[in-house]
Amino acid sequence: MRPGRMNARIRVLTIGAALLVAGGAHVARASVIGPADVRSAERAYETEAWEAARKEYAFLAANAPWNGSYWRRLAEACAALGDAPAAERAYLRMRETGFETGPAAFEIAAIKVAREDYRGAAEWLKTALSEGMNNVAFRLLVDPRFAPAFEDEAFAAVFRPTLPDGATRAEQWRTDLDHLDRHYRLTHVDPFGRTGEAQWNAALAALKAEADAATDARMAVGLMRLMALAGDGHSMPFAPYGDDLFGVATTPAFFTVAPVEFYDFGGEIRVIAAAEEHADLVGARVERIGDVSVEEAYARLRDAMPADNDYQKRWMAMRYLATPEVLHALGVSRAPSRCRIVARRDDGARLRKTLVGAPHTEERFTRAVPSLDRKQIPDAPEDRPLYLKRAEEPFFLHWDEAAGILYVQINTLLNDGERTVEAFGRDVADAIDAHQPRAVVVDLRWNSGGDSGFNKYIVNALAGSAADAPGKLFTIIGRKTFSAAINLTSALKTYTHTRLVGEPSGAGPNFIGETNAVFLPNTGMIVSVSNRRHQGVLSERRDRWWTPDLPAEPNWRDYENGVDPAMRAIERYLDMTR
Repeated sequence: MRPGRMNARIRVLTIGAALLVAGGAHVARASVIGPADVRSAERAYETEAWEAARKEYAFLAANAPWNGSYWRRLAEACAALGDAPAAERAYLRMRETGFETGPAAFEIAAIKVAREDYRGAAEWLKTALSEGMNNVAFRLLVDPRFAPAFEDEAFAAVFRPTLPDGATRAEQWRTDLDHLDRHYRLTHVDPFGRTGEAQWNAALAALKAEADAATDARMAVGLMRLMALAGDGHSMPFAPYGDDLFGVATTPAFFTVAPVEFYDFGGEIRVIAAAEEHADLVGARVERIGDVSVEEAYARLRDAMPADNDYQKRWMAMRYLATPEVLHALGVSRAPSRCRIVARRDDGARLRKTLVGAPHTEERFTRAVPSLDRKQIPDAPEDRPLYLKRAEEPFFLHWDEAAGILYVQINTLLNDGERTVEAFGRDVADAIDAHQPRAVVVDLRWNSGGDSGFNKYIVNALAGSAADAPGKLFTIIGRKTFSAAINLTSALKTYTHTRLVGEPSGAGPNFIGETNAVFLPNTGMIVSVSNRRHQGVLSERRDRWWTPDLPAEPNWRDYENGVDPAMRAIERYLDMTR
């Protein structure tokens, strides 16, 4: 058979397969895709003209069967028209391309539920989990299509194993820990890569045994210890302060917070903010917490905390040092809701206080800058240095005309209502064009992440701009630079001439990540289990952090005097390279 006739036959067979998937939708046009075909399909999809969308995407999928997004939209159109068999076939073809296989598995599971095939639904959900689909537990909570499945005992036992009234608290904890164990093994991208399976099994068994006598708070700290074995900073319990999570679920309030905030200045723990009744503590160096030295308390915390590296622990530990229940569970203090503190002021005065825990009121679990409503140094907002002044904002620009520096602080990689990261990226590009700055500084030291999909808007604004030249572009990083902010740092190092300034970051450029919730339905705890690898540099590199080109670690004297050590390092570099 001649090659042309063979190719024509293959094309006919492919079109026939797409027609079968689409439930027989008629396609009568030439078999070469043009821009008008793509736009026509997109228009039908965007306007929810589902019958037209099915026909259009059947044609596109027939002629480009390697394009998973065409199969996905064909599947969605079929589902919207109530043609579940055709939708399922299209999702299966979508999976064959390797495109978004987890979400396709999730949608097939929903189709199985509608047919009351709960066993099949459970298997497809397990597939979605094992293929890295995020927050399946959240989706099951809010997606009404899955509600009938939870009436099935076998399905509920896998995805929401609730105990009947009358079950003891220990039984509830053990059931939840078994539930976590199943999902950890299924979901984590490398469950025993950092710690062997035998050590995990032993720690799990010990924690289940402790449930007979332990309080909820002590069990929560035990859960922190358990998840620390994963060896990454995203696999961790959401600390049970009673926080609302993404508007979907709320953690239990097993922990309280003492009315002080600490910061680690090179191993020296200082009080950087306090409620009015403890205002005299602000600026004091902490010597003891509970019954031990602050160094010993800190060491016990580090051993119990999930983290990617020690710099992330230096950030995260500060909140736990102000959490009486955690200190009590670690044997640091005797009372579960209060702790004693001994601190010394720089004038030599020694202060002894009893700090009482109160309900958590902060929206963010971990902080790197003081609460604005607490006594701090300097106390007046207008007197604070720029890097602290607006750290609660998601992102902002500041043009220093005298220095010729455009300062760009990005504290989260998420949209803030109508303020989008995309629009902010345009603002950055416009400011560079307008001011032609001597230097641009991107400050990520308070940025613990968000959505890496937004990083392109920042990179696009900087790469190839007037500021993208050696010695003109700087990125400040620190212990709280984490997750999506690590990916942004990696992209800036790859695609621009930026120099890194500050202290090592809270994770390395190649890391295991993702906030991926598993609900423990009997205790209310919520645990994140990392399910993806993020590769910012060559895979063989195992750096534990991004290393600054210009070191500028925080120290107490600079903080007390309102000096930003990172900006000072940048300004000195610029002066030397005039």
